[in-house]
Amino acid sequence: MEINGRPDNLAVLKSRVAGDVTNATAVMADIAGLSANLVAGRKYIGVMVLKCSESVAAEGIKVDFDGGTATMTSFAAGAGLLAGGITVTVTAVSSALATDFDWSTITGETWLTFRLTMVVNAAGTFIPRFCQSVDAGATLTVSLGSYLHLEETP
Repeated sequence: MEINGRPDNLAVLKSRVAGDVTNATAVMADIAGLSANLVAGRKYIGVMVLKCSESVAAEGIKVDFDGGTATMTSFAAGAGLLAGGITVTVTAVSSALATDFDWSTITGETWLTFRLTMVVNAAGTFIPRFCQSVDAGATLTVSLGSYLHLEETP
């Protein structure tokens, strides 16, 4: 049976940040509320959208996908952004969970969009993480409403 053109036995995994999450360091921390439990041997595609801001522009933001226990046979992600101010992108594509996406400067409210595709090797959790590019004593915020949406594909 199909639901909206998709076989009904394929999982759709959704999670959402329920309240602002902050990090005032250059050390990766889980983005509370964003996670998914992945199954070994399955393929997933998806999108993650982060609404974020930094109280000091030059501290920037880094994001990776290495917070969980799942391992991948293959992984690829690309990022784009909508910004209300100035941004400086250092790294916007990755083929590894632990590669940091990096914006060395963000000003104003910034929306980061990540497109994801992966094949899971070992089952476990998939948890995105974030931190400042450089810590100068200010605070980075990932805001309420940021979300992760993954769909299993045949």
